[in-house]
Amino acid sequence: IYTGLNQGIKEERGRVLRNNLGKNLSLVNSKGGLGRVTGDFRGKHVAVIGAGPSLDRNIPYLKKYKERLDFLYLAADMALRPLLVSGIKPRYVITCETTPADFFSGLDTSGIHLLSFCCTSPSNLRKWRGEISFYNWMIEGEPYTELWDMAGRDLGSVATGSIVTTQAVSIVLGCSPASLFL
Repeated sequence: IYTGLNQGIKEERGRVLRNNLGKNLSLVNSKGGLGRVTGDFRGKHVAVIGAGPSLDRNIPYLKKYKERLDFLYLAADMALRPLLVSGIKPRYVITCETTPADFFSGLDTSGIHLLSFCCTSPSNLRKWRGEISFYNWMIEGEPYTELWDMAGRDLGSVATGSIVTTQAVSIVLGCSPASLFL
């Protein structure tokens, strides 16, 4: 019973991912992958900023270092709104949300670079006004192999624990940062 249940969930999830990628494909093809941003992280002190309960108490520290050229902020999609309200504009934001979410509505995202899973909900991407680079997940087997072939194998593949912050950490660690803060 569990095998059948897991297979059903995988098939349903596969349909959502395939549908999203189909709608995102022209944008993925025009914007490309992570190759154009990986050098930005090299040798920098990188803070991956999540939207957890520690965000509010760490805003003063983030404000203190926001102007330093050797620091780089990579924020989770849900952390962007509170950061902007606090006067902190991260250079990068990451999203892997495959269902519609209102992370970016009413926000000035120009001048911020979005790192997006290629199967992110297209309605979320339509609200973004800055640059975008796409990536695939580092997982093979159906339905993923077909998706990555469709999206393009040159986007870059990111190890995932299925949450946005682990994907951010994976990207940063692959780029030889001076240090990583969470």
